[in-house]
Amino acid sequence: MYPGLAHRRALVTGGATGIGAAIARRLAEEGAYVAVLHMAGTAALVAELGERALHTSR
Repeated sequence: MYPGLAHRRALVTGGATGIGAAIARRLAEEGAYVAVLHMAGTAALVAELGERALHTSR
């Protein structure tokens, strides 16, 4: 784990699919708290990431 990301906060736009989802997963694996933003479909990824993720709806 890269120590610089532990307990940091990250905001990932376009995070429900593709590269954005991969980045969100990796940040969570490295210990960051991740807010995932996308037009739709973030609930499944946030559930996968567990307590390290934040989901908001419009």
